[in-house]
Amino acid sequence: MGSRHVTLCCSLAAEPALAPVAMGLRGHGVNVEIVSGVEDEPRALGAALDESPDELLVVLCQDRAMDRGTVRRMEGVFSARRGPGHRMAVLPLRSGDPDALVREILERLEGATPLRESRRSAPSGPDSAAAPPR
Repeated sequence: MGSRHVTLCCSLAAEPALAPVAMGLRGHGVNVEIVSGVEDEPRALGAALDESPDELLVVLCQDRAMDRGTVRRMEGVFSARRGPGHRMAVLPLRSGDPDALVREILERLEGATPLRESRRSAPSGPDSAAAPPR
């Protein structure tokens, strides 16, 4: 497999919590970009997609500031601007356990948790997995 790329999208308040996640992913050879403040400007994801490589996993790191409405708007931006090799996952950002989020993202990158199947088997709500590729 070629190089792996992840864009972590989060609320402005959650950005500091993603520093150890980004560091952990980089330690596994993953190229990481953080796009913060998406609760106020979901279209920031569109600009990141326009500049992204062909293969990309976008992770919406959901916290209290990123409500379901924000996630829906971001899913719409992703759907409109995504490339054929772009995938998205919505994962909860839990404080105090960045390694768990790193493991979950690495599993998604390796295909151990296909996004299409995750949505079917995961419970609905803010902790649901991801939008399937279209």
